[in-house]
Amino acid sequence: MALWREEFSRVMFKLDVDPIGTDPFKSELTVCALPGLAFFSGYASSAQFRASPSLAAANGDTVAFTRMAFNGAISAHRGFETTLTVGDATLVCCPDPINYTLPHGGFKSSVRLSRPVLQALAPGLEDAYNKLIPEQNEALSLLFSYLKMIEDQQAASAPELQHAVVTHIYDLAALALGASRDSAEVAKERGLRAARLRAIKDDIEAHLTEPGLSLESVTLRHRVSPRYVQKLFELEGTSFSDYVRARRLARVYRMLQDPRQVHLNISTIAYECGFGDVTAFNRAFRRYYNAAPSDVRFVSKAS
Repeated sequence: MALWREEFSRVMFKLDVDPIGTDPFKSELTVCALPGLAFFSGYASSAQFRASPSLAAANGDTVAFTRMAFNGAISAHRGFETTLTVGDATLVCCPDPINYTLPHGGFKSSVRLSRPVLQALAPGLEDAYNKLIPEQNEALSLLFSYLKMIEDQQAASAPELQHAVVTHIYDLAALALGASRDSAEVAKERGLRAARLRAIKDDIEAHLTEPGLSLESVTLRHRVSPRYVQKLFELEGTSFSDYVRARRLARVYRMLQDPRQVHLNISTIAYECGFGDVTAFNRAFRRYYNAAPSDVRFVSKAS
């Protein structure tokens, strides 16, 4: 019990556990991870699982869907108490305290997702916490069918397949919550979205060194709205401006390590890569690479 509590409960799941009754505690879990999500399924005997404020705060900006496959559960979260029967699910915000009770033990499945990514698909996310999602919700059933599939690691071994599976899981999670009409259309037209995002990224790369590169200029060239482009990037867990900044910083980094560019001072390189403010560039570079631009160039010279 002590080992389970320390290694699995407090380290992996950020939950403490208190067995109910006098029988020995039993648990059997399968844990799967893919880029952008983690999936847990298994059995636990009668117990209360608690995320105290200190444990919950270590969870990061994530949310978790939990669905009962055998027996029921009681979820207490954000001032609401929800009773789940077989097939029902609920959503919780992982950085917030929670009590999850299995009065008679049970088999459950849970998936942990990025809150910002899901929020972009389902703007009503904040109103969905600890609300009952019934077994009859078709998208919920499809969601956990996908999750069951990834328990077989070979089913998602190829990177391109992993990306497709993760994308579908986020789409289904949003639809289970009642995604906005715009987001639902994006989910249904996933292939078109991917093609447009690729074209926009290529456009950004082609105009990266231009200080005038902006969301408005890109949307005009592609004849889409600024909000649509922002949503495309939000679905990847970033924003238009953050993506542009990261690509410019990557170009600066390459130039700083290029012996052929050693005659250029750092500010000149920054300007040539599209930055208009050297102070802002230095601050962004340090934050992104945890090093000063001069440190990167120094390493390059030394090597």
